[in-house]
Amino acid sequence: MAEGDGSSFYELFEKYGKDYATWLLGIISSPASIIDKTEEANGKGADVQYLLPILLVSIFVGATIGALIPDRPPFQSRATVFCLVSILWVFMSLLVHGICRMFGGKANVVMTLSLMIQDLAFVYVASNFLTLIIWWSATAYHPLQEFLTSRLLFGSPGVVLFSIQFLLLLYLVPFTVSRVHGFRGYVLVMVALFAALFAVCFGVPVFAMGGC
Repeated sequence: MAEGDGSSFYELFEKYGKDYATWLLGIISSPASIIDKTEEANGKGADVQYLLPILLVSIFVGATIGALIPDRPPFQSRATVFCLVSILWVFMSLLVHGICRMFGGKANVVMTLSLMIQDLAFVYVASNFLTLIIWWSATAYHPLQEFLTSRLLFGSPGVVLFSIQFLLLLYLVPFTVSRVHGFRGYVLVMVALFAALFAVCFGVPVFAMGGC
């Protein structure tokens, strides 16, 4: 039985772990690289099969890393907040798609939604990882801790996490959503700003309730 369980775990790792690692490294090195894979899945009608493993693994990895960050709310609170933010993110993605269409964007709503979901998945993992590194470093190096806690924008791990997520969105959206819609120049930047500002509008009430 144990051997069978080990074999099943290895098969799952082979099927999803390597694909996820490839996706993660791809979006880090070149965010636009996920566009081709998303278009391929979209063309085959396999959007759910493509996105679901990315989402599930990202939630597991992000939640595991987030649990290591000191002074965070309980896991149940963070899980509830993540589910709420995910629902809001879908709504926000539709708003971003509407803006893209207003500016003459070329991609369909499924492409916009798929790319925005992947952006969220990456930002969730990356922001937890970077917050963990920053907060652990601050704990080990007291001058850094004093610097962070004395600044309003970096007074707690939740604020650091929120700030990193905002900055990552400003970086990711132009290279994914804006690019697939064929935008260049100022329109590319405007779409990124709209997405980041929407995220702030949705995130501030969540942060105010102590959910970050």
